[in-house]
Amino acid sequence: MKYGLISTLIWFFFSLVSVIVFIVVDTTYTVPEEYKLNLEKQSSCGELIRNKSWHYKSFVYIGFMGTLWGGYLGMLLDAKLFGGVSESGLKNEIWKVLVRYLVLAVIAIPLALPFILVPWTQPLGILLFFKTLVPLTLVMFVWFAFSQRLFLKLRLVEEGSQGQNLKAHTSSLV
Repeated sequence: MKYGLISTLIWFFFSLVSVIVFIVVDTTYTVPEEYKLNLEKQSSCGELIRNKSWHYKSFVYIGFMGTLWGGYLGMLLDAKLFGGVSESGLKNEIWKVLVRYLVLAVIAIPLALPFILVPWTQPLGILLFFKTLVPLTLVMFVWFAFSQRLFLKLRLVEEGSQGQNLKAHTSSLV
């Protein structure tokens, strides 16, 4: 719980700093017209550039920070509830590894659909939260928190004796 709270505070701090930097740049910096024209010629997002929102797209990608946060919280939950990952469970045939990647893709696609489906014409806050932050944080959280249990149920990994040692070791971390 303690490490989850600390990571959340760190994530919140960096997100807040990113928003403040964006606001300062948005209100004080004027992009030269020549630069805008060159960007418009080379980029597929000409409409965003014409509408003074050429840098908004970069701001929306700040939501990618949620992947680190979601993954870390998922690992903490996995360690707390299930005892972490067993090293012996990761030694498998190549076909099992490929099937695990396929399972992870099947899990990720529905969770990441808003990244694809939310149009770039939405307001900035909606883009930040529902195009990048929420879907990508959820994907990583689910991957790191529950994929090992799913792989065990599907017999894609073998539960080794090291899992119990990891549980004893990691329970003190959470």
